[in-house]
Amino acid sequence: MDAVDTRAVIRNILNRVSERVLQATTAVVNRHPRVRQLQQEIAARDEALKWHRLPAFMHNCHGAAGAPGCVAAFDQPTPQTREAARRVIDAFHRSKADAREAAPSLWGIARGIFYQEFIGAIEARNVEQVESILARTFQTSIIWGTCHGSPQCATELARGPRDHYLCLRATDVLCSLAEAVGVRPPPSIEQLHSYGGYMQQMHINLEELVARVESATGLDLSFPRVAGAMGVEIGGRFFTIGSIHHSYSVYRLRELGAQPEDSIVEIGGGYGCLANLFARAGYNNYEIIDLPWINAVQGYFLLRSLPPESVCLYGEDHGGGIRVSPCWAFHQHAERSIDYVMNINSLPEIGLADAREYLASIARVTRKMFYSINQETQAAVPGVGQQGCVPALAAETRRLQRVSRFLNWMEQGYVEEHYVPLRENAALRAA
Repeated sequence: MDAVDTRAVIRNILNRVSERVLQATTAVVNRHPRVRQLQQEIAARDEALKWHRLPAFMHNCHGAAGAPGCVAAFDQPTPQTREAARRVIDAFHRSKADAREAAPSLWGIARGIFYQEFIGAIEARNVEQVESILARTFQTSIIWGTCHGSPQCATELARGPRDHYLCLRATDVLCSLAEAVGVRPPPSIEQLHSYGGYMQQMHINLEELVARVESATGLDLSFPRVAGAMGVEIGGRFFTIGSIHHSYSVYRLRELGAQPEDSIVEIGGGYGCLANLFARAGYNNYEIIDLPWINAVQGYFLLRSLPPESVCLYGEDHGGGIRVSPCWAFHQHAERSIDYVMNINSLPEIGLADAREYLASIARVTRKMFYSINQETQAAVPGVGQQGCVPALAAETRRLQRVSRFLNWMEQGYVEEHYVPLRENAALRAA
């Protein structure tokens, strides 16, 4: 055997011995309790960091200032919660009597997965069960698709962390809102020259920033402590991602000319957050249009967060200025009868046939402006088909003229547009 072969054999033997020694040592070390604890901590940290690597954030918030997490208590049974449950049940059954079949959509699928128990309780007129579910709204499946976060976050947030995903996302949206209204300059990595310099811009006094935004806008960004809502506490006040995020649309519509006396219709109202914010900002001619079982969630939240007499559910005949109506009610509005129509993150998720009908009605009933913030990914929904795209749907009507289009300040991948209705002679020329 020559010298080269000898060295090769020795290296092979040493490699095998080293591998076995490493395996044996690793096995011994891994059995140590402290090592297992460190491995668990690293895995948990890696799990947390994966959210901060996602492009959902508008800023790089890993290591940024965060407010302590906070979870509101469930609503305790009272005559007021019982009355709210009864009212939403009655409104649901009135809308059911007038119901129209919706086109297949993402929400039709969600109904059978996330809302089945809730709808069953409403259909059975089980006031106690409906009251119990709605008292825990933000920690149940009925908040699916309308709220940031998930019920599983409640236990984590109750410990009051500052670096939880939802805590840092609250910082993120607060910074975005502050930048949108002009009280904070957007940080520029080009000018700050380093990651460290960039991150210094995220080490902010959140209480001071809230005060500056509220002073500049005249808005109250806080959220009512109802129904197990999850958020953060800043300066002793409770805020959610939604209350900060949706405040942008109140600010923006007002910036575009909306006055408190103007009529506003929101197609697809989430759980009612934006309606609540508009009402608190002095707008009292406001209507939500949505699916009947979502109306029930919206109705309860608004009845719990606003004076109950100011909220009018479907079929009620009192003069509440905040109205909650089923989807087909929108098409019953007279021509040019609504000043502003809004749609925030929902038209693409609506079945295409229904979305086209909405755009046609928007072109007909809108007096001043149609305001849209939506994604345009046109993702395929299994069993339904491709999602719609607002610009394409608006163009089909030939009755809406786009005035502006830009990326939304508050949400990655979303486009903000506003349209004005074409008068009949201009529309006919376009056709």
